[in-house]
Amino acid sequence: MPSIRKPLCDSRVYSSFQLPNGMRAIVASESDKSVAAAAALCVLAGSIHEPKDIPGLAHLCEHMLLHGTLQPWGTTFSEHIKAHAGQHNAVTTMLQTCFAFEIQSDHLDAALRLFCRFFLSPTFCQSHQHQELKAIDAEHRMNAQSDFRRQWAVLLQDANPRHQYHWASGCSKSLLQGAAALKCDLHQAMEKFHESTYKASRMALAVVGPQPVEKLEAWVRACFSAVPSAPLQVSSTALTGDQVSGCEPAFLQEDFCGQVFIVPLKDLHQLKLSWKIPWQVASWKSKPTAYVSYLVGQEGPGSLLAALKARSLAQNLSIACFDYHGVLSTLELTVDLVNTHEQTILEVGKLAFAFISMLRSLGVQKWVLEEYTHLQQLNYNFQFDTSTYNLVQDLACNLHYYPVEEVLAADSLLYEQDLQASLEILKGMTVENTRLTVLCKGLESLCSSLEPWYEARFLKFQSIKRSWKESWKEIELSSWSALVQQEGLHPESYASAERSTRGCLFLLALLRVVLGKGCGLGAPRHVLCKCVEQALRAETFEARMAGAMYKLDMADHCFLLQFLGFRDKMVLLVSSMLCSMNRISGEVFLQAKAQQELDYGTVVIILFLL
Repeated sequence: MPSIRKPLCDSRVYSSFQLPNGMRAIVASESDKSVAAAAALCVLAGSIHEPKDIPGLAHLCEHMLLHGTLQPWGTTFSEHIKAHAGQHNAVTTMLQTCFAFEIQSDHLDAALRLFCRFFLSPTFCQSHQHQELKAIDAEHRMNAQSDFRRQWAVLLQDANPRHQYHWASGCSKSLLQGAAALKCDLHQAMEKFHESTYKASRMALAVVGPQPVEKLEAWVRACFSAVPSAPLQVSSTALTGDQVSGCEPAFLQEDFCGQVFIVPLKDLHQLKLSWKIPWQVASWKSKPTAYVSYLVGQEGPGSLLAALKARSLAQNLSIACFDYHGVLSTLELTVDLVNTHEQTILEVGKLAFAFISMLRSLGVQKWVLEEYTHLQQLNYNFQFDTSTYNLVQDLACNLHYYPVEEVLAADSLLYEQDLQASLEILKGMTVENTRLTVLCKGLESLCSSLEPWYEARFLKFQSIKRSWKESWKEIELSSWSALVQQEGLHPESYASAERSTRGCLFLLALLRVVLGKGCGLGAPRHVLCKCVEQALRAETFEARMAGAMYKLDMADHCFLLQFLGFRDKMVLLVSSMLCSMNRISGEVFLQAKAQQELDYGTVVIILFLL
């Protein structure tokens, strides 16, 4: 099997192979013998494969497989894991279900022998079904407190009814009523779903432990080779991304676009601009959304966020490509507004579309992609090591989407620079293609619609408000002066990385900035701390992108700043931050004060809910 590309700081030994039944596996020998061992199995059997009329069936199957399977030994899997300082969990998404556990390394062999029983011969003891329905209801109540989940549920109200994409977290109501509507037995429907999807050829396994890879592979072969595979005449291929539901898209363009008001649980003032794009996981080598995400997400001088903050319109900004459970992708720009007044939304939209128009008119700049490629390679090679528990889950899931040699790196690295694909993303980010979402508690009186599962209040308009839309479409390309400049804090002296340890490459500097007792600053120190963070944000963004970090704390009568980064640029970073700290304006103080008040309000709400 091909060798696996890994970060320079990763000392593990990896090996990959495929079992005779079609199951793919990867094992890794951990050099640190004190680290816990872990394993994960990911199967391409998710909610997209269940009947839409019984939402949550895949989730129920996950629960019943774990808790309804009787073990031939005196102890259950859960008891064995807990007895040896471990943990275990399973997660069902739209496309896949992932089972994982962590345990003391000297008990890994026994844990694998118990773990494999779930996939060799699950019993689905029907007497456990009522208990698992109650557990799913408990999860449902918890999910109902998540604003992200509530936004997703509102988005699903506009899904194409001819596509398999649907709300599928499930609860006892959706499961029992769905089965009753189809006039079928819920338990039998769940077993039928399992029989059609839980096949070895749709499974990927990852195991990490201190044992040699040869021993780990032998354990895997002994435990999982007998997992049933699909009959030759039955296809075992699971469709992903744009292939799901054939030629039907998850959202019709006219249904996706428009204007949505949502009442959140938290005290949010957010504006989201979203664009529907082709499923991006298939383009993992070129990552077409990376270019616009990198530039729009900048925080330094000349950036969109700097312009918004200079006009006191927003406090934070982020942009990201969301892969919705292997079914579709969206590009979403989220702005934390100072308020949700109509004029504020209008002005933020003007700046956002002016910036996007500028990027589109300039065309894709090759130096930007080269810089991004350089930074991603740097961050990948010297990333902080992840826990074995998270690592096995990433490995098992990634085996379904990427070549085995790239399962560690595919999410991070830019392998190819596809300028045309990046430009196509920019061309699609027009006002006409936009879904605009405003989240604010003050919208409650306007939001007359109720999402059925989480009871989120919302209001959907088929089109963005005409005055906003017309104003944004008239934005001139000259509205923005210049593209963000090339960064100056990227490290250059790390050529000896392969021969050095991480500690030798980084330098830690401590700086105390004394606040005299008679300085006259009556504000609480944590507000002053936020002032410094706000003042440093723009100037240090490029440093953070280049792997340099800082931590800000308050001690008696002083700020404590800690710097971590590559040594050749440390002086520039410290100098930049000191200059910024001397320019804390009254406007910055008011912004920090407002943010602290918002934080206090959120804490009070959380305590009240608890």
